[in-house]
Amino acid sequence: MHPPPVAVGLHSLSDKFFVIARSESTKQSRDKTTRNVAHIGEEVHAVKAGDFIGYRAGGEAHSLTNTGDSVLKCIVVGQRLEHDVGDYPRLKKRVYRQKNMPWNLVDIDKVEEPNAGKKT
Repeated sequence: MHPPPVAVGLHSLSDKFFVIARSESTKQSRDKTTRNVAHIGEEVHAVKAGDFIGYRAGGEAHSLTNTGDSVLKCIVVGQRLEHDVGDYPRLKKRVYRQKNMPWNLVDIDKVEEPNAGKKT
């Protein structure tokens, strides 16, 4: 099966879904068969036109990869919250998106979680 892409990401606060509108479901060559695929966590799933893929906030890292020769068309619907945190585990990066502020991209292993005391 096709190797996972590098930029597999997840969102901590927002939900998203894909509807596959057009997809070349199988590509044959002499030595292998490849498919357009959805990566969900460590799992790989072939996708085709008509498929629905939902990703919940805080769920598994995910991506969609076009392995065919034709255009993969999909409809992507998701929340575009004013604030969100996205992780890209294979890149070891985290992105912070905050309203009216520049996005911040940081190394996950450099993130510190200070003890700020209990919130009341």
